Amino acid sequence: MSEKENLETVREAYAAFRRGDLEAFVAFLADDVDWVMPEVPGIPFTGNCRGRTQVEEFFRALAEAEDVIEFTQDRFVVTGDRVAVTGRYRVRVRATHRTVETRYAHFFAVVDGKIHAFEEYYDTAAVADAHRQRRARAGDR
Repeated sequence: MSEKENLETVREAYAAFRRGDLEAFVAFLADDVDWVMPEVPGIPFTGNCRGRTQVEEFFRALAEAEDVIEFTQDRFVVTGDRVAVTGRYRVRVRATHRTVETRYAHFFAVVDGKIHAFEEYYDTAAVADAHRQRRARAGDR
């Protein structure tokens, strides 16, 4: 596939995610997709996934834990079958009612119109802090 087609695959996958159309999003994934994310202590839906089913489970858990306020892509860079994307997102963590905003970098490998690999980098400390329950201090009610 051409670089233009690989870019379009990634753009369409982002559009499906923004619409909340998990079925359409998962259709862009190869059956054996490698989904690599940082492991964040205390957040059970972080870490690596393998295959469509695990990625779909990840996104269901994410949707239960966080409300997306903003999710934007700033820059797309394509080289052959690789697509790099930078952007930012802001979410509200349901359990803590706290908001976190961070920049991210996403890296995709696209083969024959399917995403075969994904890797994400973001501010894991900020996300972990937003998910962390605050401990009551003496005198708090």
